[in-house]
Amino acid sequence: MAILLNKSVANSVVNIGTRFISFVLAGCFLVLLSSCGGDWGPEDDGDGFGGNQVVSENITTQILHKSSFLESGIEHTKKIRFLNQQADYEDELINYTSDDALIVNFDENQVVLFDMGTRTVDGYQLELVTATKSNGIVTLEVSYTTPGNGCNNSSTDYTPYMFVRVETTSEIVIEESATQASCN
Repeated sequence: MAILLNKSVANSVVNIGTRFISFVLAGCFLVLLSSCGGDWGPEDDGDGFGGNQVVSENITTQILHKSSFLESGIEHTKKIRFLNQQADYEDELINYTSDDALIVNFDENQVVLFDMGTRTVDGYQLELVTATKSNGIVTLEVSYTTPGNGCNNSSTDYTPYMFVRVETTSEIVIEESATQASCN
């Protein structure tokens, strides 16, 4: 009888040990699975899942003035200028065109001037591709088109420019890209 009792106790100990090991392995497996798709970051980033994922929003823009010719005929190099007051915008605009300046609420907006500078070959263009805000910074993506092979010099000077109203008072950064067009 004593032998049977010891076997019974031994089987119970083995069963308890097996259950414990199974429980530990199952716990490890669940931790491993949750870490694969887990998001342990803060819950205040707007995505509903935590984490410090970047949430971008589109920013409203308006092209106020755009041309490839300067009425003033002033030659200059490429520039980008941030205008934060109506007077600065009006003063800069008279160097480009006789168009009237539009009224801009600079308490809520900024105006950015993109100017490719004076060119003697036709085919230079610029376009505002996107305007997005992320982490409190507005990014304007601008694409420049430059003429490629087969483009000839001209007797006319070209100065592609645009004045863009950006609906933000946040810091603005510019991302530039360029493509080359064929004149053939």
